[in-house]
Amino acid sequence: MSRILSRSAVGSLALAAVFALATPASAQFRVNPAVLNNQPALVTGGFAAPVGVAAPGFSPVYNPFWGGGWYGPMDPTYGALTGLANLTTANAQAQVTLQQSRLLNEQAKQSQIDTRRDLINQVRWEYDTTPSLETQRERDRAMAVRRSLNDPPLSEITSGSALNTLMEQIRRNQLAGVPGPLVPLAPNIVSQLNVTSGTTAGGSQVTRSAEEPRWPLPLQAPRWKDLREVINTTLATAANEARGSGITFETDKKLKDAIKQLDQETDDAVAELSPSDFVQARRFVRQLQDSTRTLADPNASMYLTGKWKAQGSNVGEVVQNLLGQGLRFAAALPGEEAAYRVMHTSMVAYVGSQAQLTTQAPPRAPTNPYQPQP
Repeated sequence: MSRILSRSAVGSLALAAVFALATPASAQFRVNPAVLNNQPALVTGGFAAPVGVAAPGFSPVYNPFWGGGWYGPMDPTYGALTGLANLTTANAQAQVTLQQSRLLNEQAKQSQIDTRRDLINQVRWEYDTTPSLETQRERDRAMAVRRSLNDPPLSEITSGSALNTLMEQIRRNQLAGVPGPLVPLAPNIVSQLNVTSGTTAGGSQVTRSAEEPRWPLPLQAPRWKDLREVINTTLATAANEARGSGITFETDKKLKDAIKQLDQETDDAVAELSPSDFVQARRFVRQLQDSTRTLADPNASMYLTGKWKAQGSNVGEVVQNLLGQGLRFAAALPGEEAAYRVMHTSMVAYVGSQAQLTTQAPPRAPTNPYQPQP
């Protein structure tokens, strides 16, 4: 009985020691109080129970991080060595992590250098392979010449676009010393070619307007008789003034007001006119507006006196005359479309013959056949 009470007393003391040592102020490791009474304990589920005789040299300790209970006997030397080993391992791992971090940092810097190198190589490659603006412009010019030679749309011929492209090609060939064939042109074809300096709609329009406008049938109705007379008279006055010192402000304003009124009345008559008649009327109004702007140009006298016009008996002479005066082909007026088609066909034959001579004849020294005419 006394033995049983003795074991109970020891168990109570062990349990009291567990709760006392589990307080926050306790150290991390404490010696089991049961050892003080020479009663070793075995931890089972967090409760100490005395067993046998304690092995000499072992001291059970309490670890609050292992479930808050007691565990078996541990040698203090083993614990110290284990802690030292863990500290050494942690230090080694810290050094490895630091070196790995430095290695990753150097790899990131190397990647940035490689990226910059690749970017420079990419820019250099794009610069070497991308055609320059001049190369692209020359390519577009060659395509325009090819289009103008291979039966372009009629609108490009009558607008003068195809003729100007072929004239530029003829100029290039002549400057390179390539002569052209003799492609004759009838005088009536040359006289119907409308030319411009680039700032006006053309000289034929203003010359025709100065003589007497060719009113289309839709605008010859009696309702526009008074307005037609005003415009005809004002145009003649403006042409006379343009041949001299220049058109006056009063004449210019009177002419613009009359054309503006005709434009408004034409729009109001859209329901009375057929679609084709309305298109003819609107086109004629635009021609009158172009004539007004040409008459107000400082070079209007050059058109009216005949100094600026197409001249020559063949394609080479006409091209040389226009380029020598800095002129270009303007859009054809109504009734001049056939002359523009003939001129285009003749220029195509001229350029084609130059191309054949280029492949057959040896190159010659460049010359400048274009001399400004008085």
